[in-house]
Amino acid sequence: MAKDLRFHFVVAVWGSEHLQLFCDVILPNHLSGKNYEALIENKSSIKYKIYTLSSDYPQLQSAKSFQLLKETVPVEVVSIDKFYLENVSRYLKVNAIHRHAICSAENEGAAFVFLTPDLVWNDGAFKKMIELAHQGSRVVLVKCLSGFYDGLLSEYQNIIPQHSYKAIHSRELVRAVLKHIHSKNIQWTWDAVKPVLCPAHIHWFVGDEGFISRSLHLHPLLVNPLKKGYVPKVTIDYDWIHKSSPDLKSIHVIQDSDEIFAAEFRKPENKPDLSHGEKVYIRKNGIEAFMWYKLHKIALWIKARAFAYHRHSFLNYSIRIHTCGDFSEKWEVEQEKSNQFIEIIHSDVKFGLLFRVFGSHRHYMSIIKSEIFYFKLKLLRMRFKIIAHVDNLLYYSVVSQSLKLNFGFKTAISSMVNKCMGSKRA
Repeated sequence: MAKDLRFHFVVAVWGSEHLQLFCDVILPNHLSGKNYEALIENKSSIKYKIYTLSSDYPQLQSAKSFQLLKETVPVEVVSIDKFYLENVSRYLKVNAIHRHAICSAENEGAAFVFLTPDLVWNDGAFKKMIELAHQGSRVVLVKCLSGFYDGLLSEYQNIIPQHSYKAIHSRELVRAVLKHIHSKNIQWTWDAVKPVLCPAHIHWFVGDEGFISRSLHLHPLLVNPLKKGYVPKVTIDYDWIHKSSPDLKSIHVIQDSDEIFAAEFRKPENKPDLSHGEKVYIRKNGIEAFMWYKLHKIALWIKARAFAYHRHSFLNYSIRIHTCGDFSEKWEVEQEKSNQFIEIIHSDVKFGLLFRVFGSHRHYMSIIKSEIFYFKLKLLRMRFKIIAHVDNLLYYSVVSQSLKLNFGFKTAISSMVNKCMGSKRA
């Protein structure tokens, strides 16, 4: 990797509440300890880009942390007024911003550092990332852990006072977020009775010491695209990485939270419970049959939603998020469970029905019932997906026109939208 490698640190933040967290907690975290040293040492090759609304700029400008950031590295504030639509989801807005950042920065040959306004990083995370980039890694992927906003913020500020530029060690950060861990992470636990419908992560907890994770979607902290000209059609962690960086050898997955770790401040989610069927299934068929059902359900989701790129590479990495120094025997027990899980999932995805009938032995009826149940859930969610997909296409059509950028599929968007609207009128 070239020594003159450039980095664009990109973060999108808007709204008074989010800006307050960003200025009072997130920016001081970026400007602390070894992270601050990494910014200073690489000042000439770093540009820190903040995407926000022009109406939020006065609040950003008045923050002391923002003034210190400008003294530390070159800063560019980009207005998102042109492609900000009020009635679309936050994810679509952020994805449009990422697309803009990718298109505008490729001309400078810079690597992208994707930050979010609700993630705090361990001391030395930026330094380790830059070291990996200079060693040849084009992509650095990190497992982030979310905690309930109020509880985690209070816990974090007990360790790091507000407006303080004190660094936090990874194990201290893990310990803080585990005390206020978000319910979504519990539902991702392998033996959870109430699992989530989208098992992008599977966790094996080891008491209070942490957990082992297998993840299909990891946060791309660093991306230095091997192939230029690609932008995410969905998200940066779904379809973009495997197109822009197809060389698996250049991808570095952080497997130990001591190296790089991030904690997310996340609000509680009020979503309808679509997993009540699992509870009924357990009562009727027993926990052992339920585990086979759950394995198959995860395999179905992986086969339908994950690229081969994800399931043959990311899923094979065992990631340890921990508060302890030395790993006890309990970790090895959970590690073995995790390894067995991966073998079964790969077999189910590869051999399909043959494995389900002959590989699961006397539980094949449970597997057939799970197929029926999963199909019903897919029908239940299909209409919402269609509506969301049309909204997505409409949004990108508007955004691409307002930015006057040709993303290569604007014509396809228009034709698909016209077909959808035509069928709706009919």
